[in-house]
Amino acid sequence: MPAAKTKSDLTYLIKVTLRGIEPPIWRRLRVPGSIRLVRLHEVLQIAMGWNNGHLHLFEKDGISYCRPAVFDLDEVPPIDESKTSLQNVLREVGEQMVYQYDFGDNWEHEVVLEEILV
Repeated sequence: MPAAKTKSDLTYLIKVTLRGIEPPIWRRLRVPGSIRLVRLHEVLQIAMGWNNGHLHLFEKDGISYCRPAVFDLDEVPPIDESKTSLQNVLREVGEQMVYQYDFGDNWEHEVVLEEILV
């Protein structure tokens, strides 16, 4: 009998949509729930065709996840994205967060957890 899947073995099906663009530009991705946000940034760069030449952050419920040494945010201090996994931010199907890339052009992406695969 196979061993039961642990939380770290779960695969997340996420949909990433670039906001403010018509027609919609989106990608559907399968990633480990345990992926660190710093690595998810790298995956999103490839999937969306960006060149990783600008700063970024993730945001959910007023909390920013990024590289704290790079940002001096006046409000709530950011949480280190290299120490935070996706499954600790998006816990239930339907939850979403924002991935912001290039603060000059302000490309905002909606990241929605569509399914948790076992």
